[in-house]
Amino acid sequence: MTADWPGHRFALAFGAIILVLWLVVMAVMMRQAALPPEAAGPLLAVFEPGTSQDDIFTRIVAANGKPMRSAGFDFVWLVQGAEPGLAGRLEAQGAIGTYGELPFNTSLAGCFAFADAKVVEVFSLRP
Repeated sequence: MTADWPGHRFALAFGAIILVLWLVVMAVMMRQAALPPEAAGPLLAVFEPGTSQDDIFTRIVAANGKPMRSAGFDFVWLVQGAEPGLAGRLEAQGAIGTYGELPFNTSLAGCFAFADAKVVEVFSLRP
């Protein structure tokens, strides 16, 4: 079997189109799910992957937020704060997004997420 077969080219092109479409839809959904800058906590704050835990902690405290715990990934944190504007202050401190509860339905993640109690618990806003 070689890649010269027309069926293989079609399958590769179709797979690439589906992947690009999925990425576009997820990007739009994540942008729409983001909290407005005037939102207060509790919320999920997402920082650049690879940012150190100490740096994230410092940024959350500088934004007058109370860091509760990491939420499954080292760069996603549950943050508490009663003052309005916490989301905007976190973004000013380098957060790439702030979200309430789970920003997307786990079924949209396909094979990358299991819609069970553990996933929901990890992204839950309960401390």
